Amino acid sequence: MGILNIFGIGSEKLFVSGKKTVGCVGEIQYFKIPNNTGSLCYDTFGPQNGAPALVHFTYTVNGREHKGIRYAKSGAAIPMTGDELTVYYDPDNPSSYAVKI
Repeated sequence: MGILNIFGIGSEKLFVSGKKTVGCVGEIQYFKIPNNTGSLCYDTFGPQNGAPALVHFTYTVNGREHKGIRYAKSGAAIPMTGDELTVYYDPDNPSSYAVKI
């Protein structure tokens, strides 16, 4: 799981030539942004205001479980924990993945 996978860089190739499997969304980490009060407090943004997030998921290829993370930009339709999503992967390197979020 590399930085390119997290940000979806190079995903188009896997969307076209990769194989598909079903993944399951696990944890969703919403970004915390400092508030404007000058204190050390943070405002936690969540799905109600279209906050950016890191979506963690798992998928299985040939009986082996793989983990992935995908950045979801502000305003994206972020899946919920437990949702299924389509994962495209490289059959020669199943840990190389792409998802559409």
